[in-house]
Amino acid sequence: MSVIEIFNFEASAVRTKLIDEEPWFVGKDIAEILGYSEPHKAIQRHVDEEDRMKHPIPTTSGTQEMFLVNESGMYGLVFGSKMPNATKFKRWVTNEVLPSIRKTGGYQIPKDPMSALKLMFQATEETKEDVEEVKKRVYNLEENSSLSPGEYNYLSRRISQRVFQVGRDRSYNMNKKQKSELFKALNSEISSITGVKTRSQLKNKHFNSVIDFIDDWEPSKATTVVVKQLELEVI
Repeated sequence: MSVIEIFNFEASAVRTKLIDEEPWFVGKDIAEILGYSEPHKAIQRHVDEEDRMKHPIPTTSGTQEMFLVNESGMYGLVFGSKMPNATKFKRWVTNEVLPSIRKTGGYQIPKDPMSALKLMFQATEETKEDVEEVKKRVYNLEENSSLSPGEYNYLSRRISQRVFQVGRDRSYNMNKKQKSELFKALNSEISSITGVKTRSQLKNKHFNSVIDFIDDWEPSKATTVVVKQLELEVI
């Protein structure tokens, strides 16, 4: 997709473009949907540099250089938003927009839950009870689906940011062993609250709660003691 493709979220348009096989979104469109009064500042504040770029975009007043954000950057704007529709918007992007952009052509059994639901509705004439059962099955499928690469990368970045923020707040030297201990502690606690052994096993149902947990995370007393003991260790 070398041209701009437009998707509509409720009454708002979201412009997208595929660059080097990666979907990018016009940041201004997303920021406005998510209630940011100053989209440009919101993008600079909530989206990491590697997840945004300036790109020429055709508009009614001519071609303009605008911020594009990738999937990970989109999550940054979503989680920085206070709008109640932020989660709904995220689900719309991950379940409808991204699969549509990434499709390879030809008939394929849809892997994303919403497309699967539409296919089931077209294939049969369900009763009201059947419809409710299908909705439950699709919801369970969605909740138990693996994180997308964009979600996983965003989660990894948030973990790293939190570890280094804790280090700054506590004035640690943050030598190699201290960083390792903090990463190990945070990942271990994420495993404990979600019941998975490794971060790669996290499901979509875990995503929001894990992000909230990371934002509030502080190392335990035991971890704090160990990290302080490592203060004088050689890097």
